[in-house]
Amino acid sequence: AAYRRHPAVRGQADPGAARTVRSVRVCPVAPGIVETSAVLVGPTRARAVALRLEAVGGHWLATAIAFG
Repeated sequence: AAYRRHPAVRGQADPGAARTVRSVRVCPVAPGIVETSAVLVGPTRARAVALRLEAVGGHWLATAIAFG
């Protein structure tokens, strides 16, 4: 793909490469509100994802997302 040929990223891992979920945590904050975190492991590093989810009209709405 053209992405891999670009000089700025040559030799780096493909950002679209599959990641494995290492762990997931769910913490109820209030009725209908949870804060979650997950650790995703890729070919060269692990990343953290945190979400705040609120139950709205029978589905979950992400009201905050953070990547680390």
